[in-house]
Amino acid sequence: MAAAVALTQQNRSLLTGRGVPPRRLGAMRNAIAAQAGVVDIPDLLAVVIGPGMLAVEGDVTFDDALTVPEVERALSNMETELRLHWPDVRYVYLTPVAAHRPDDKERPTDETV
Repeated sequence: MAAAVALTQQNRSLLTGRGVPPRRLGAMRNAIAAQAGVVDIPDLLAVVIGPGMLAVEGDVTFDDALTVPEVERALSNMETELRLHWPDVRYVYLTPVAAHRPDDKERPTDETV
């Protein structure tokens, strides 16, 4: 009975997209930040999408002096670095952004405009 409950909880967390521990996410953030031209990583998320499989998604702000090919190369290097250190990373979705995108709490509403 206890084993069934434990397996049910584990399977439920896998199906609902359990995030990685903060320490591991911080290490992933550091690997991304180590790339040349990275100014900020305003948003980063890594989610378990299946047994031994992770998806990493986030926003990356680059130095304005970088060219498009340099940004593309940096993104490719980030993906390679993540997969090298964490072989369970299957999908990497990093989006270059100009600056921090406000979440719903930070966006002005009709009442505040």
